[in-house]
Amino acid sequence: MNEALSFAIRCKMRFVKTDLLELLRLRRQTCVGVFRPDSEHFYSGACAAGGTFAGAWEKHFGLKPWIAPEVLEARSPDVLANNRVGPGLAVLIDSKVDEDLATFRGKQIWWCTSFDDSEMILCRYHCDPHDTPLVARGKPARRMTLNRSQWEKLFDTPVSTAP
Repeated sequence: MNEALSFAIRCKMRFVKTDLLELLRLRRQTCVGVFRPDSEHFYSGACAAGGTFAGAWEKHFGLKPWIAPEVLEARSPDVLANNRVGPGLAVLIDSKVDEDLATFRGKQIWWCTSFDDSEMILCRYHCDPHDTPLVARGKPARRMTLNRSQWEKLFDTPVSTAP
């Protein structure tokens, strides 16, 4: 079930708010597997893939999306422009660079570790010179909790809403 939903999300199958209710009826937790269609894992995958699942997920939970000008998916050098942010995705921030912490294309990499409708928690990690900065490893070196107004100020411009 997990693979089927992940495939549908990656292929940008059309989802509406009521689909989450139907998917929740299929929710399972057994000795051979777990299927939780309301998991943040699926939401983050949908943020990276695009499509309608992320919007349906937000409507189901009554959440407003967090949008950033530049977003990264772990292990991918492709920057997603004006994209939703969810746990496991990174935001690129133009700021003073700490040399021992992960950067990409001259910007700081801040990984989303959790969020709700009013706050997002971002963490920054050390990066070994022999490793890719596109993966969060170890304990966070820096952490910041942002509310929505701080989020907009961080990027110096109001960020438009993703579809």
